Amino acid sequence: MGLAEPLSVSQALLSTDNYVSMAVIDTGVASSLTYTLKAATNNLHWQVRGGNLADMSDAVVVQSQATVNAAAIGTFTASPAYYRYYDVQIKAASAGNQGTGTVNGIAKA
Repeated sequence: MGLAEPLSVSQALLSTDNYVSMAVIDTGVASSLTYTLKAATNNLHWQVRGGNLADMSDAVVVQSQATVNAAAIGTFTASPAYYRYYDVQIKAASAGNQGTGTVNGIAKA
């Protein structure tokens, strides 16, 4: 990913109990990062993680779980971006009510 080149991912949830990881961004030489999540169908829980290894094996939660209601948008910004890599995890907010969401992320110098 180049600087200021947006990353957009859309993924349907397959499980109501486990987070689905998506939209890994390498902030590299970037100084800030912003993610948005639009819940298309049903409410979603989301959290953002940061880590210094590309496989996210050292990831820590940098935004605790928050709920985004259907048709609403949630945002997260890290400025400065302390970690090299970030990703978003989403899951259904209510068991049996799986939903879809679109995550957009951008890193800027």
